Amino acid sequence: MWALFSFWLLVGGLAGGAAAAFAGFMDFMLVPQIRRHFSSWSHMLAAIVLMALAAANFVARWNDPLSAVMPWGLFLSVLSFLVLSVAGWLGGKLVFEHNLGPGVKGKS
Repeated sequence: MWALFSFWLLVGGLAGGAAAAFAGFMDFMLVPQIRRHFSSWSHMLAAIVLMALAAANFVARWNDPLSAVMPWGLFLSVLSFLVLSVAGWLGGKLVFEHNLGPGVKGKS
């Protein structure tokens, strides 16, 4: 049961990640202040890696979600968590340190 739940959570995560990737890429391309910060480039790269890991995890679990959990499903999930933590930290740095983000005017 938990393997099936995690498969569907992975599907939801991919869908949400795709929506966030679209919004983030539009911000990245349309707001010149964002591209001036190394953190924004690092955040984008971490997000791309995260989406690739999630897609690989999805493909690995496609035929049989239960048997794909060990060892590769667990490894990809832990690695995804670590990359997500880095991407989140970098996103927070963009918002709180550089004042960049939705509804926030860039100061530098």
